[in-house]
Amino acid sequence: MKKVFLDSSIFFSACRSKSGGASNILMRCRKKEIQGYISTHVIFEIKKPTHLLSQKEKQRLNFLVLQFKLEIVQEPTVKEVKNATKYIKRKDAPILAAAIKSKVEYLITLDRRDFMKQTVKDYSKPTNHFKVLKSAKIYRSWI
Repeated sequence: MKKVFLDSSIFFSACRSKSGGASNILMRCRKKEIQGYISTHVIFEIKKPTHLLSQKEKQRLNFLVLQFKLEIVQEPTVKEVKNATKYIKRKDAPILAAAIKSKVEYLITLDRRDFMKQTVKDYSKPTNHFKVLKSAKIYRSWI
């Protein structure tokens, strides 16, 4: 079974569209076709901007978090997060560090600007053996 770490952007995309790549990734987690991982930091990021969502989107977001059989990983240490800041912006370092710590095959995100940089790919590839992918791309490759 493939193991994937999900960034908060996947949840926001999935709560707005039931048929997109992000929703399909979460549905595969629910069906136990893949194992999804998140951190408490991801949960915090999901809950923080809910004032920007409609009531229907808030309900779907809560449903996605609670019902989709995701494993919450141990938070990275301060040292692990600090090390990740060498390769990515400080705001995204807890996500990168948690993904590395969880030993997943893929980190799935829609944040192309920060996570798709070559420095992040180089950092995650040789020692941690996972790839950073955009959800639609990974979904197409698994069909």
